[in-house]
Amino acid sequence: HAERISKNFDVIDPQPWLRNKTEMDAVLADLEVTYDETLPLLHDQTRFLQNAVHHAKIAREYGEEGRKDLFHKNTLAAKKAASLAQQEGIDSDFLREGISELDDALSHIKQDRIAAAATLTEGAYLHLNSAFKQSQNSN
Repeated sequence: HAERISKNFDVIDPQPWLRNKTEMDAVLADLEVTYDETLPLLHDQTRFLQNAVHHAKIAREYGEEGRKDLFHKNTLAAKKAASLAQQEGIDSDFLREGISELDDALSHIKQDRIAAAATLTEGAYLHLNSAFKQSQNSN
């Protein structure tokens, strides 16, 4: 089952995974995230940032549980999505800090220091979430 999840979460643009609600619900049930929580991704110019927060949240949870493959994939996805948000013109100290923490986390994962990486994704999640809330308020 982990394979199906990681396949779905490799996709940075959320739209393809939202086409099949049943399939998506099955995947998300494993991650304890609801379909409705992913829907705003389609309607918001800050969808990349929201996606980054979403992946950082999953990474944070899997980091603690030691599911290294999913932890790594979601940390990477959070980093890609956060970088895309930055390219789309969203910029803030929170976002820069979050990206920096995800970079550091990825380097820890490569060296198999999972606990250290998990701590960094925790911080990244908080920073990205703040960046997301800030960008919503400025719209």
